[in-house]
Amino acid sequence: SGGALLGCFNGTTWALALLSATIAIAAFTWHGRKAAAGLAILFVAGYTYAVWRAPRPCDHDVSSYINQPITLSATVETNKSTRNNSSCLYVQVDSLLEPDTRPIAGRICLSVTPQNNQLLPGKTVTFTCIPKAPPSPRHPYDYNYKLMLSRRGIFSQCRLRSSAVELSSKQKNAHSQVCLSRPLYCYMAHISPPVESIVTNRRAQIIHFHQSVLGPQSGAVLTSMVLGDRAVALNDSLKLNFRDAGLSHVLAASGYNLTMVITLVGSAARLFIKSRSLICLWCLSAITVFVLLAGMSPSISRAATMCTIVLLAQSSRRKLHMPAVLATALLLCLLLEPASLTDIGLQLSYVATAAMICGSRLLRLNAAQSWRAKLYELLAGTMLAQASVLPLQLLYFYETSIYFLPANIIAALLVPIICTIGFASSILAAGSDNLPGAQALGSILDNLSALPVAALVKTVNYIATLPAAVVPLGPPPLFAVALYYAVLIGLLSCRWQPQQRIWWVGALGFSLAALLVRAPLDSEIHVKIGK
Repeated sequence: SGGALLGCFNGTTWALALLSATIAIAAFTWHGRKAAAGLAILFVAGYTYAVWRAPRPCDHDVSSYINQPITLSATVETNKSTRNNSSCLYVQVDSLLEPDTRPIAGRICLSVTPQNNQLLPGKTVTFTCIPKAPPSPRHPYDYNYKLMLSRRGIFSQCRLRSSAVELSSKQKNAHSQVCLSRPLYCYMAHISPPVESIVTNRRAQIIHFHQSVLGPQSGAVLTSMVLGDRAVALNDSLKLNFRDAGLSHVLAASGYNLTMVITLVGSAARLFIKSRSLICLWCLSAITVFVLLAGMSPSISRAATMCTIVLLAQSSRRKLHMPAVLATALLLCLLLEPASLTDIGLQLSYVATAAMICGSRLLRLNAAQSWRAKLYELLAGTMLAQASVLPLQLLYFYETSIYFLPANIIAALLVPIICTIGFASSILAAGSDNLPGAQALGSILDNLSALPVAALVKTVNYIATLPAAVVPLGPPPLFAVALYYAVLIGLLSCRWQPQQRIWWVGALGFSLAALLVRAPLDSEIHVKIGK
């Protein structure tokens, strides 16, 4: 992971040598010569692999014509609706029509206004455009749209009117090429456009069903809680309120959503099937469908990998070491896409999950699960997750939420109800075309979820408007972040003897002060962060 991260950020050879030597010395001090050599080799291998797999334009890529007027023939791969009544198209360039007919390859992102539903995946289109380079983020906490496109093998974009994109019956030019530098899942989408088309239509059907029953806002919130905020366009102010209340994880598809899906499918399968292997097969199929509908984000890939390993272990009656399961999920994610290590969602997801796994023994009081023990687990789990991601929040968003604890307690009562009903109604909505009575039953379930969804939204809006709901602190010093995580790791890994406990808690308090205490922000910067 360290080598891959350095490779993703284009680290220099000197930095590679220094960090590799540091890891080797630390491993030699604790575990000996073999461990030091192995870790140093793995570090260099991670760096080399990340540099080799770094997204880059291929030969004759369309991005070589940036700021030049050209006419292209291309094949539509995806067509997604956006919140501003436009369509976001990823198209594979087939041939260059003007100003000449030189070989051309690659993909380009088209933003078409107004929305055009006739540009379906698999259709061939012609258009004239002036490609532009995707913009880089202006602030660390901004969404890195350029990186997201580069992961999909896209290095240029263009905005067009819907009338400027024409459907064509022309076939691919003999000069058409496939960009060989694209990530693995780009080939999968290129090879199986019918699958992508079916998934896109089913996702749109679920979103339309929820919004038609509950209204645009509540329907979007329910869909986001079921499939994640990357599957549906949520109101910006509402998303900001969720973040200010410390509940942004509620809108993100993660392990909780996948666990709910597996629980529902597994419970239904046990009513008719007795074989462990067949039940596991049904659950694995549900994981595949959920990943396709929600999208292959880093947090979903982690949750899917971990759930798959756990299901296979349970079906074969084997025990698992959960830290090793998490490490395996991270390794597979990095092998498929090393650049995903720079994704904020991946970092938050893996850090919070690692803290919950390593601190799991601190969250259990006794076998008798009384209401006090459950309340303790809820409070301790929320505090531990928040403590693990606090430096990342400050590093990327420059702020932290104050009322995250009461907000998560209220959410813990509402979210299971909403997600259970939402998953059931989403299944009925996706199959409403083929199942008689599915639409009526899904409408009943959505109406049942209307009250808890409205209660959650009102709670979030109220907490976000409280005085000092969010404290803007600015970016923390990097040494404070490193010190805080070093102490937190030591705290979670110690044996919790009385003397060790006092020492580690005191060290955590000191590192927390180093992380939070700093000079007040300039008033102008304070206003910008607030906006």
